[in-house]
Amino acid sequence: MKRRYPIGAVALVCGLMSIGAVGATAVSANAVTAKENASAAVTAAAASSVIPRGANSAWVYDGKSGAGVWSSTILNYNQLATDGHKITQLYTYGSDVESDSSTASGFTSYYTAGVQPSESTTAYNAQLNIAPGLTSSPSPVQLSPIIDGQIGSDSLPGSFNSMSTTSANALADQIAQQVCADDNVSGIQFDIEPFNVTSTTTGQYPFYLQIGKDFAGSGCVNATHPLGRYFSVFAFGSAINPATPSGVNVASMLNTYHNGYFVDSLYDLGTGPAGALNSPDTYAGLVGTETTNTVQWARQLGINYAFGIPAAASDHEYTTCQGSDCVAGTSATGASVSGAPMLSYVTAAVNAINAQNATTDPLYVGTDLWDFGAGTGTSLGKVVVTPAAAQVDVLKWLAVHLPGATAASSPPADTTAPTVPTGLALNGSATSTTIPVTWAASTDAVGVAGYRIYTGTTKLADVTGTSTTLTGLTPSTAYPLTVTAYDAAGNESAKSAVLNATTAASGTTPPASNLVTDGGFESGGLASWSCVTGTGAVVTGHAQTGNDSLALTPTSTVTAECTQNVTVVAGKSYTVSAALAGGTNSIALTLKINGSTVNSSGSAYATKSFTFTAATSGQIQLSLSAYKQQSGTGYVDDVSLTANS
Repeated sequence: MKRRYPIGAVALVCGLMSIGAVGATAVSANAVTAKENASAAVTAAAASSVIPRGANSAWVYDGKSGAGVWSSTILNYNQLATDGHKITQLYTYGSDVESDSSTASGFTSYYTAGVQPSESTTAYNAQLNIAPGLTSSPSPVQLSPIIDGQIGSDSLPGSFNSMSTTSANALADQIAQQVCADDNVSGIQFDIEPFNVTSTTTGQYPFYLQIGKDFAGSGCVNATHPLGRYFSVFAFGSAINPATPSGVNVASMLNTYHNGYFVDSLYDLGTGPAGALNSPDTYAGLVGTETTNTVQWARQLGINYAFGIPAAASDHEYTTCQGSDCVAGTSATGASVSGAPMLSYVTAAVNAINAQNATTDPLYVGTDLWDFGAGTGTSLGKVVVTPAAAQVDVLKWLAVHLPGATAASSPPADTTAPTVPTGLALNGSATSTTIPVTWAASTDAVGVAGYRIYTGTTKLADVTGTSTTLTGLTPSTAYPLTVTAYDAAGNESAKSAVLNATTAASGTTPPASNLVTDGGFESGGLASWSCVTGTGAVVTGHAQTGNDSLALTPTSTVTAECTQNVTVVAGKSYTVSAALAGGTNSIALTLKINGSTVNSSGSAYATKSFTFTAATSGQIQLSLSAYKQQSGTGYVDDVSLTANS
């Protein structure tokens, strides 16, 4: 979402009040009972999922005009709207994420119940869920405040994307503690730009994954929210392409705790700068492609999704544009550019959503309006587009056409099993009684709940992650191992390909335990590693042992690198080791951890190692890299980190 700044909201309120005569009334002494009834209605509608089903939403920014200024407009709209087209959720401004060196994470947010800007949540709850409940039957409105941030700005530097998992968890814990202290909050809409979850060990992915965990935990579950809270992230559909690391990671962070969904922007489409106009014809083509891809990819990944449509002006879809950066089409630039009626963009967006039959999709959450009440502008102030809030003709049309709320309040019964796990492999060496194994994650239409490991028809373990160590085994015994995936509904996949593993003889001294996950790359993938996009790949035919190894291919401008965080204990001595091969061009490879490095440039495999003592306890990063400006591909295999004492 392009960042927005309020301008003159009060004047716009008066124009929109012509939709109806209902206004916000004062909160009476009996409001508490009405609030409890409204909360119960919301909870009942989400009985099988914390994610609001069939929820049509709107972004509202109060600006400087006071909290809850758009309540009357929303009440009027919901009185006018026919069943299935009402607004049942609001994204209200809640807080920012900002840099703060005094916190454990290095970042902070400041959502505090009853204090600006969270006072908007309190006001909308009072005026939409409490006061109307004393008169006619209301449509309960869930409140999902916005927490935003612009990465690369002074307040949120680029280091946000490189913060460690520990720091990401600390920030997520802080935000969860803040927002879950407010009983009016059902969820959070995160608008941290640009959205980037390509790394699983640093930055946004571990942050959102921890948010999901916290929102499903005891601090966010109570009598009002018995299933916890939910969250949504906002980006363009390319972020959920299943063929990209981002798509796979989005599915993981949204589905692991079954409480996240993806909002796809159907505005500001195209690649032009802010102020470059999309004509209605151009927009229709862009929005058709965007909805087709998003629906297809969301279904493949099994993620819940929503669409945000331009009910008011955006930087590329507008009625008028004023400022030095306004561009009509691809040429004429001037201080003022005429666009098109907003209704032409709204109808094109709704037609594109309906063409994909999204409203019948149990994964579809609803349609979100940008925006019901706000001012507009860019962070540079060179473009101001109008209308600044949804106008009467748009709202009247949406009152009978807004798609999304026709979905069932509960999703249909889940009868689809997860995909079969792949890449079952040893994750170290077997002892006389244990076998460590790892495998690649499965996907599911709703979410994978866990995995079961078998030998033949006998179940050996039931785990939630993608690796485990089987224990209590018999020495000198062959175990044909398979793994299955299952979901919360009890559907279980078929068994994976067999991994034949044998325990060591009794009395054999077990080798030191390898702290590196998938150090031999025998899973066939890089789920345990975070690699610079396009530089690392698992290949066959170049392994020192087993079948697979890591191929690192640098370019003239990009260093090839794959990293993994490992946990060490202060004062312990560790040995790190890897087999490095420079390939046909004998390129130099580097193994680095804890500030120490070792290199190899020979064409054949050479095992390189060194020992270090951990200064502090916690996670440190192990790096495998091939410096940029080298030509060719190098190979890495048998990476290990073992404790010496």
